[in-house]
Formats: sequence, structure tokens, C-alpha cells
Amino acid sequence: MQYSYDDRSVVVVNDTPQDVKGLTVTATVLDFNLAQKFTREAAIAVSADAVARAFAIPAIPDLTTTYFVRLALHDSAGREVSRNFYWLSTEDDRLDWSKTQWYYTPTTHHANLTALGGLPRTEISLSPAFEGIGRESTVRIVVKNTGRALAFQVRLKLVGARGEILPVFWNDNYFELLPGEEREIQASYRRAEGEATPSIEAESWNTPETGVVIGRK
Repeated sequence: MQYSYDDRSVVVVNDTPQDVKGLTVTATVLDFNLAQKFTREAAIAVSADAVARAFAIPAIPDLTTTYFVRLALHDSAGREVSRNFYWLSTEDDRLDWSKTQWYYTPTTHHANLTALGGLPRTEISLSPAFEGIGRESTVRIVVKNTGRALAFQVRLKLVGARGEILPVFWNDNYFELLPGEEREIQASYRRAEGEATPSIEAESWNTPETGVVIGRK
């Protein structure tokens, strides 16, 4: 699901060959201080290989210049199947449409997102559980925002004796956590024979530079 910058609509994109019914879309607008300014929920169905428009987020008075939009999509069983998080501004980008090329439209004024530089500091904690069969290994990490501010752009990585382990297949990364919120993130990777279980490092825009959990031997 996604937010459309041109008309403020919330849409669900179905790129599968099956129709999907019984979905629930939720959109929440938070100001820079995380006060809820708008929320709306709607039921929706999406045809195969199609896009469905759920609703538009209205103009909201007295918003902070920088604000956030959080989207969530749940299936008929209540499972979250998609989520997205946007940081937006009441001062939009201004584009010079008169100079549009097929590949580019110049921006004459960028959206004002300078407040992100002043996000309050917060803390995150990590609780990992390692699994593995032979060389194929999986780690499930419960990531929690233990502070009182938004944890913005949380990034996780696995680190071995020689540095960051790559490739790693994450089910999500670079995500947000509201104060007190936690998420379980899963990663799969290939471990060399005899190699120790890696450490996990986490960082975000506004947390201490690195949080480390030492892996098992």
C-alpha cells in the first residue's frame, strides 16, 4: 500500500494474479510531536494485477511543518500484510513543470523537512533468537523502542569477525518505531562452517550510534 503525493490518496497495489478481498486499510497522521491528528479505516478489495483507491487524506489544519503518515494493511484474519511510513511537510516541493523533460522535472523549492534534524534522542533494545540448519541460518530479532521519542529509520545489520555479513535477506529494515513499540524482524543468511554466530547491530537517525548484542559462540 502507498500514499500518493499528487492527490493525497491511499491506494493498495495488488501485483498478484489473484483477486484479494477482505482487506482493511488504516491511515494515521501524526504531527512532529507524535500527536494523532487524523485516522481513518476502510474495507477494500483489489482485483488481480490492479490498484484500488481507499480514500484521500484531507488537508489538516494546524499541523506542524514536518509530520508523519503511517499506513497499515490487514487481511481478513487481521494479519498485517503491508505497512508504510512517510515523513511529509506542509511546505511541499515546488516543481517547474514548464521545464519538464521526459526523464526529469526540476525542483525549484524542496519540502521543508529540517525538523528531522531535531528529533529527540531515544533508545532501542534488541532480543535475538538464532536458528539454523547446516549453513542456512535465520535470526528473529525483537526490536523495541524503549525511549519516549520516535525511533526513525532503524537499521539492523549482522556483523561477523570480518565485518558486516552480506548478503542478508531481511523481511524489513530501515523502519520506524513509536515510543514503547516493538517489532519482530527476521533475517536469513549463510554461515560458513565453524563460524561463530554473529553479533547484531542497530542504529537509527536519532539513537546512540550503535546498539550491539553479542551473538552466541
